Amino acid sequence: MISLDEARKILSQEFGVNDWVIMQNEIGQIGGEILKLCKEKGLTTVFNPAPLSENIINVFSFNLVDYLIVNKLEAVQLYKQISGFSSDEDISIQDLLSFISIKFKHIGIIVTLGSEGLYAWYRPEQKVFNLPAFKTKVLDTTGAGDTFTGYFVSSIVRSLKQRRTNNSFSTILPTAEDFLDALKEATVASGLAVSQLGAMESIPSFNDVQKSKIMFDI
Repeated sequence: MISLDEARKILSQEFGVNDWVIMQNEIGQIGGEILKLCKEKGLTTVFNPAPLSENIINVFSFNLVDYLIVNKLEAVQLYKQISGFSSDEDISIQDLLSFISIKFKHIGIIVTLGSEGLYAWYRPEQKVFNLPAFKTKVLDTTGAGDTFTGYFVSSIVRSLKQRRTNNSFSTILPTAEDFLDALKEATVASGLAVSQLGAMESIPSFNDVQKSKIMFDI
């Protein structure tokens, strides 16, 4: 497990406002401290709080997260931790998105729903997106979430690089079109991933994703 000193040393090596970090809740209390270090360096932060622990809102400063990616169960658990709501009554995705977007100031919130697609909130343009899943024959869901996150971030970064006018794109926010296109690409990539066995070996190539994306009609 990485120590805080090791994280500080790594982040001192030319990491800054043009860089992104993807984090999960897999290294305990220190994860929250590393998130703070990343934000101090100006990194754009993407957080998937899996596995979602009982005290996660006390470990991680969610207001330091730029993009939050959760599945529905994680969104419900997060809602209950923040609100103190303990009932098993079903909560709609729209209500979950609304609650989280009011509580925290994330640029984007994505709630993945497996075979039912996803809902996402894009704060800069106050838009909610609802995408279906990219239908394939499911063989193995291992690595689907990581594939989704990786392709989502990659797509956003490519769009920002294309639009920057100087050496920095840290102050540029994606357009709603950029955000939607990243959601599409990530959805297609994760759909292709579950059609293959394995974890790393199931991650589709960029070319395969772009070819399949053309057929993804929403």
